Amino acid sequence: MKIGTLVSEIVEKLGGFKRQPVKVIFGGPMMGIAQATLDVPVLKTTSGILFFSQRWVPEYREYPCIKCARCIDVCPLRLLPTKIAQAVKSGNMELAEEYNAIDCMECGCCEYICPSKIPLVAYIKLGKNYMLMKK
Repeated sequence: MKIGTLVSEIVEKLGGFKRQPVKVIFGGPMMGIAQATLDVPVLKTTSGILFFSQRWVPEYREYPCIKCARCIDVCPLRLLPTKIAQAVKSGNMELAEEYNAIDCMECGCCEYICPSKIPLVAYIKLGKNYMLMKK
């Protein structure tokens, strides 16, 4: 397929789905970017497309942080993912910046290991985007 081809066209060409996907990700399962629709084009940087049916996507429910520090233990940059996420959630971007949110490489290790299912990478990305737009 050529760059710019819509994912929906690729799916159609391959014969459709056995089960309707509830989640579509460009890239890998940990660092990939979720897509809201199949009407998005394949890009030069698209390394793969993952389609997950309901069977493989557990019901999502975020729980309060239990302060286990697993996210800190697995962070290759030794950041404080929960502290950054809490700062972003409360709208305190200056504090998120103090916690070096901009240094996060968004590997997803913290989110994967979190027993409370907190979308840490999403919060960190939100904070980083705010910081980059501010400059």
